Amino acid sequence: MMFEKILVAVDLDDPEQTDKALAAAKAMGKDTTHYLLVTVIPPLAGGNIVASLLPKDYDAMVVGELTQTLENYAAKQFPGRENVACRVAHGSVYEEINCMAGENGCDTVVLCAARARSRALGPNAARVARYSGKSVFIVR
Repeated sequence: MMFEKILVAVDLDDPEQTDKALAAAKAMGKDTTHYLLVTVIPPLAGGNIVASLLPKDYDAMVVGELTQTLENYAAKQFPGRENVACRVAHGSVYEEINCMAGENGCDTVVLCAARARSRALGPNAARVARYSGKSVFIVR
């Protein structure tokens, strides 16, 4: 089955697993498939206390840096292709992934089960699959 629009959840801290997920997404697509690469910044542990210690523009700075890193990664993985978009979200990982998949009309979501050394299904992968209104492909 080929998909028209695929959201790929990207963990920039785990390039090995991200590469696996992207390879699976590419195998599921075709030349005209649109890819949406998404990475999510989870909320800070400690909430307002930690946030009060950070510079006021910290969120914008982190989002800007991650967006550039994600765009560089996408350019290496999809050289010369215009049908690739990158988004950085801030919040609950599974909620943001499912929200972006819905808002962007994605046919399916591709993500990794968990970190490279774990054989278990991670909590975010489980929640994406449980709460998504889209088909979800989990890569091990």
